[in-house]
Amino acid sequence: MTEAAKIEKEVGNKRKIEESSQRSGLFDKRLVLNVAEVAAVLGRTPRAIYCLVDKKKIPSRKLGGRRVFIPEEIEKWLRKAKAT
Repeated sequence: MTEAAKIEKEVGNKRKIEESSQRSGLFDKRLVLNVAEVAAVLGRTPRAIYCLVDKKKIPSRKLGGRRVFIPEEIEKWLRKAKAT
């Protein structure tokens, strides 16, 4: 491995560490969450989460017929809710 490649790899690793440390830690680096996981974190029932989804009050997506939530979007939504 060349010196430039080593430096590039080290910089990439530092970026990954910085990005992971910026997250609030609520969701453990998961790419997507299901309804039950979001309900557990928010202290709500899955039915309550589905009600929020139906009213478009919580960010979610359909993935292969499943309702999923992107952790970063949920964290942003929570911060916005706390600010108001």
